Amino acid sequence: MITGTVKIGSVLYDIVVEDKLEDDDYGYCEPHLQRIVISKDQSYQHVGDTLLHEIMHAIWHESGLFSVKRPDEEQIVRTTSTWLIMVINNNPDVMKFINNPKDHWSHTAAPRPTGKTARK
Repeated sequence: MITGTVKIGSVLYDIVVEDKLEDDDYGYCEPHLQRIVISKDQSYQHVGDTLLHEIMHAIWHESGLFSVKRPDEEQIVRTTSTWLIMVINNNPDVMKFINNPKDHWSHTAAPRPTGKTARK
């Protein structure tokens, strides 16, 4: 199970695991509350990707990229790669979880309706 915090730049985000989320979401990021919420309703095969996905949303916000009008590809890649390296270096336990969630995730996802393949 992953709980605690993840440091995004100089900001600590709480990582919260909750029961099934609205609209069958796997997770979401609330940058104004410095909070990442992860749904219990997913397998270990998805949860590492979900956590990294939400960390990328936090990076988008904390780096200020959200306020850049029409950022180009190089600007996005340069900024997010630098911030992602900071997250990796500052959060070794979170990265261990992302790399190997099977050893740390005890929840089993409920069967999802057929026909829904897009991840949120």
